[in-house]
Amino acid sequence: MSRDGLSFVSNTLNGGRNIASTLTLGPDQVWRQLPLPVAEAPQETMTTCSSGISSGSRISADGKTVTGIAYVDTNGPATGQTCKARPFVWTAEGGSTLLPVRVSVKNSRTNGVSNDRSTIVGWHDTFGQRQAVRWIDGEFAKFSTPNFPVGEGMYVTPDGRMITGGNAGTIQNPWKWTREGGLVQMGRVAPYFSAYALSASDDGKVIGGLGGSRSQFAGDAGGQRAFLWTQELGSVDFEEFLQAQGTFFEGWVLYSNVSMSANGTIQAGSGAGLRGGAGWMIDMTNVNICHAPPGNLRNTQSISVPFVNSMADHLKHGDTIGYCAGS
Repeated sequence: MSRDGLSFVSNTLNGGRNIASTLTLGPDQVWRQLPLPVAEAPQETMTTCSSGISSGSRISADGKTVTGIAYVDTNGPATGQTCKARPFVWTAEGGSTLLPVRVSVKNSRTNGVSNDRSTIVGWHDTFGQRQAVRWIDGEFAKFSTPNFPVGEGMYVTPDGRMITGGNAGTIQNPWKWTREGGLVQMGRVAPYFSAYALSASDDGKVIGGLGGSRSQFAGDAGGQRAFLWTQELGSVDFEEFLQAQGTFFEGWVLYSNVSMSANGTIQAGSGAGLRGGAGWMIDMTNVNICHAPPGNLRNTQSISVPFVNSMADHLKHGDTIGYCAGS
């Protein structure tokens, strides 16, 4: 969905088969089935794969660019070269165009695109495991090195300046990447299984996602823990952060932060309540801080300050998250 909530990407049916489609709300709203990209010889775009004709993946924040998957016959010498998933990008002006991937890639998909299409992020699979990839100004690049695996790329900010993802290194940490600073691993908040940075504010100062699991059993979703990150906080368990704020969500488990507003003050995600799995949303325009006035550190006071910048300023000079003891 676009940032204004008016444009969507999904799949509709064409002859009983899925095809990538877009919808823009308005007086003449109708689902538009996207044209298939033309594969460069010797590859050929296919329409007979069991997965469908194509599939929609993501839409940019401004709603003008859509990414998806088409299926191609690579016409390679080995068996099993048909119905390979290949990422494409679509605009109303330029139509559908396949993104470049390496010949050895089995399948590939996009997970995010910047407004100007200069930065696209996703994954490819060369040996049965997803690896993060990016397309910067149309040029393909991997994040992984021979000695450092980097899992799936999940999100890119609308201006394309920051990419986030998960499964970095042997510990499978969440991560963020910028052109200036390269890839930086982020802390996880639970010790087991994958951890992903799934969402970010437009300026990259707030990041949220799945911080791992407390359960050693892969199928136990109840062990998953959402995390929140800022430069001053580091990675923190989002439930513990909210509990320190006095937020009441008794009976809920917050699995992950999957989306946030442009300034990071409104967070949304997945979890489970008393009746099972459900989504959640919370507005953190202000947060509670235990403030110790300079020169009078024993006279702590519980105050409410704007999230994020004012909170950051208070944390820098020693204040702590949440209400003061005894408040």
